[in-house]
Amino acid sequence: MVLATTPVLIAIAISLLAYLLLKWLQDPLRKIPGPRGLPFIGNTLSVESTRLHMILYDWAEKYGDIMKISLFNTPMVVVNSTELAYDVLVKTGKSYYFYDVLS
Repeated sequence: MVLATTPVLIAIAISLLAYLLLKWLQDPLRKIPGPRGLPFIGNTLSVESTRLHMILYDWAEKYGDIMKISLFNTPMVVVNSTELAYDVLVKTGKSYYFYDVLS
């Protein structure tokens, strides 16, 4: 008995796309601006360890004091303001939500 592989592959592809779409829609960091990266490696190729401070400064001028970057598919939030960093780390700690700053 020969199984039809095409419908099975189509069902797997649709399921995968639906899962990725739902994961993207539920991402709380997706509204934070930042440079677009490549799939799976993110902004890794744009970051040089010797010039990291200059790259982040340039991105801060373009995207603001709070931005999201991705290194090897790991999202990271970068805070580029002394006052905002103090507010995030000292005043509010774990309960800080970036939605308040962005809206």
